[in-house]
Amino acid sequence: MKVPAILASETNIAAANLYNQLGFFNTELDLLVLREQLLEPRVLELPEDFIIPTLFITANQDQVFPVELIKCAVAMVPSATAKVLVDAGHSSYFEVPDLFNQTVFEFLNGL
Repeated sequence: MKVPAILASETNIAAANLYNQLGFFNTELDLLVLREQLLEPRVLELPEDFIIPTLFITANQDQVFPVELIKCAVAMVPSATAKVLVDAGHSSYFEVPDLFNQTVFEFLNGL
């Protein structure tokens, strides 16, 4: 598993270590193949009156669920919104916890 560039920096040693440790469990995981599979067209059938507020959170450096994939998901889910966090990868809840929590808090306050 390749460590995202943001995590490889000396300023985020804990996150880099986390991704390196997780990588040991994913010896067969190829992020490029996973991305291609995730971007394959899918049919999602939701009722037209589906009104459950849904928040998709991604980050600009997420290699597992990239921004373009999340935008496709938002387009398929009525009443869904997306928030793209900056300077984070797939584990934004860990990498930028204050921003992640603020995003969730604002979404819940808006309900």
